[in-house]
Amino acid sequence: MVFFKNNETKEVKLLPDQVREKIKEKLAKQLENENVSLNDNGEYDYKAEKTARLFFIIPVRVVIQAQVDPTTGEIIKLKTKWWAFLARDTSQQIVGASCGTVSPDSRNGCCSNKGYDYWNVTNTDCEFNVSGS
Repeated sequence: MVFFKNNETKEVKLLPDQVREKIKEKLAKQLENENVSLNDNGEYDYKAEKTARLFFIIPVRVVIQAQVDPTTGEIIKLKTKWWAFLARDTSQQIVGASCGTVSPDSRNGCCSNKGYDYWNVTNTDCEFNVSGS
């Protein structure tokens, strides 16, 4: 249990390395300058960069920001700069970043190896058991 703003307590099940993995699984891209910190509201703030070309010519770095719930591992918010849709992503693709790309019989084991409890078929994501919270 960790104490946050207004004496609120939360159980932190997700570690910073797992936050990095979660974002990489979502984007399936190689990211640079990653920074993960726990904020006063009890959520992880994530910030990283990826390479891109603006208008296919100008090399730029696109900043990616996210908020992740430390109890469930759910990505609450994922955002980039407003102009990112004009930039062509040149960052390296990560093949097999998600447990969804392994055989269906191995997905629970894959999630377990990454520190999660199980593979959620509905959400197509690794998750924690939240019963009893």
